[in-house]
Amino acid sequence: MKRVTAGRGLLSGALLLGYLTTGLPAAAESGIPAIRWEKCPEFSDDDLRDQNLKEEQFAEFRRLLARTDCGTIRVRRTATNRTASR
Repeated sequence: MKRVTAGRGLLSGALLLGYLTTGLPAAAESGIPAIRWEKCPEFSDDDLRDQNLKEEQFAEFRRLLARTDCGTIRVRRTATNRTASR
């Protein structure tokens, strides 16, 4: 079962991703893919109930999720010079 922070948390995450990716050309030049884009997860009604959403909130949650791009940002650790996914 997948977990997600609903509503404002999801929107905040999308905004944070936009903020964090504004300076990524340097990462791309280093040969490390900056973002690995992938299909966003899907959530069943039971998943949304587990996140304490009310049934009348399901449609709005799915509308916001449909507008979201999902991906993994890769960063290089400076102390050990290894690549890590965050």
